[in-house]
Amino acid sequence: MAPVPGAGGEWMVERLRGSAGELHSRPLEVGSRPLWSWLEVTGPAVVLGGGQDGDVIERERAERAGVEICRRRGGGTLVWLDRDSIWFDVSISSSDPRWETDVGRAFLWLGEFLAGAMGSLGVSADVRTGGLRSGPWSDLLCFGGLGPGELTVGGRKLVGLSQRRTRAGARFQGVVYPRWRPDALRGLVDPRSWGGRGIRAADLALGLEDLGLTADDFRRAVDDRLGS
Repeated sequence: MAPVPGAGGEWMVERLRGSAGELHSRPLEVGSRPLWSWLEVTGPAVVLGGGQDGDVIERERAERAGVEICRRRGGGTLVWLDRDSIWFDVSISSSDPRWETDVGRAFLWLGEFLAGAMGSLGVSADVRTGGLRSGPWSDLLCFGGLGPGELTVGGRKLVGLSQRRTRAGARFQGVVYPRWRPDALRGLVDPRSWGGRGIRAADLALGLEDLGLTADDFRRAVDDRLGS
């Protein structure tokens, strides 16, 4: 779907559907107006971080299960995507007032924006303002660590973010889950990489349903703030 302007006139908003690999391989093109992209995958996928060892995935098992394996250009570690996942990209140019040269601080405006959306739904979310905080799972799962701009509720991660930058601009990628189900990944990861970490993967994060919310609630709250 082609981008459509938000009612406020600043944001462009688009909705795209495709495989995880296709959507991740889109060129980073920025215009004079910021772009919010709602992304829907056509099938389940495991997304590797830019520098993550691909051997962590049992590829034959993933293929039998019909799960796509792809890689994003940004950093971080494993992310699970399926048709229920709320996946979005946010693209801004280097001339945008939200642009920040410091890579860590560059996330903060987006974190505050998302916290505002959650606040409109009656949920108080905390924005990580410090540097990357590692944990027992962060070498494997994106939701096992906490980076700048990411949101937590009650100490559990709600929104995961990554970033890809060029001189022309930046694309921020975010994921929110209606339900946090790490076992979807467990069955595809080398068993030697799972478990024995001092905390259950199920306790790392939470989904919108844990807060009494739906995916549609979240999207509407964001769209309202975008003016679309």
